[in-house]
Amino acid sequence: MTKTSPTIYTILGKMGSGKDHLTNRLIAHFEKNGQLVQSLAFANQLKFELEDLIIDYRNGLTLEQLIEKHHFKQEDLSDLTKLFKEILPKDLTNVTVFQKTPEIRTAFQFYSTIRKQWNINYFVDSLISKLTGPNIIYVVTDTRFKNEYDALVKLNAKIVKLDIPEEIRIDRIQNRDGFKPSNKQLTDQSEVIIDDLIADLIITHQDQLDKVDLEKVLEM
Repeated sequence: MTKTSPTIYTILGKMGSGKDHLTNRLIAHFEKNGQLVQSLAFANQLKFELEDLIIDYRNGLTLEQLIEKHHFKQEDLSDLTKLFKEILPKDLTNVTVFQKTPEIRTAFQFYSTIRKQWNINYFVDSLISKLTGPNIIYVVTDTRFKNEYDALVKLNAKIVKLDIPEEIRIDRIQNRDGFKPSNKQLTDQSEVIIDDLIADLIITHQDQLDKVDLEKVLEM
């Protein structure tokens, strides 16, 4: 029978839980079997928007000009001021969102609130619109909020939660990114809400993440 709707996997997990690791294992498995697979993230649009914003500000655009070019509301001026004056480094010469620094992590969380205060589904709608290939397997790597979760549940997504202990996650971030996340970052809404989301499969220990039989994921 011809497949008429996409297969979707989504991975729930706090920072440093191993979402990319499991995503890469899934993608490798599907590609080895000749299946079409695509990795998507709710944060992709956030990253690209913030990167463009930083580049434009670095190139001399004023905050008022950023509001017009990037379709913000005038009421966002104070938040944009805080973003560039208090959260991001003052010297933006070599700053990019693709470097995982404490400032960039905080900027992601803050920028997300700016966009979602006017449309809670701002990033959700963007990702869902890309789930159109009937014969493609999609792996959504960063489901963090209830509305993201609900949108994927409606599409019958298969849900895996990485419930890795905090001390292991912090150690991984320090080894990978060179800094210890702050308590504010660890307790951000995007982190703690994951505790309340129900999954089809829960991985609770680091050794399970390293050795988990992919069949458990694939059979959900």
